[in-house]
Amino acid sequence: MYTVSIPNFLRTWRLSDGADLNKQIGRIQAMKVIIVGAGKVGFSMAQLLSAENHDVTVIEPSSERAQIMENALDIQVITGSGSSVADLKA
Repeated sequence: MYTVSIPNFLRTWRLSDGADLNKQIGRIQAMKVIIVGAGKVGFSMAQLLSAENHDVTVIEPSSERAQIMENALDIQVITGSGSSVADLKA
């Protein structure tokens, strides 16, 4: 399984007005995110965004890889092509 963490320098980073970045991050509303492909990068992005309670959908052509993603993460997975209009509407 892949894991992604926020680098330490970002954890302590302060915004120009002196506000703590962590407090600002807490105010961000959940996003609806579509990730095309469930390789290393796609899996890591889905894992990170799902852990932050975003609404993540992954489109993956391999049914085997799609099943792995669906079992490992709390996300929606569509088996199909990211270049297919029909799959993007699903």
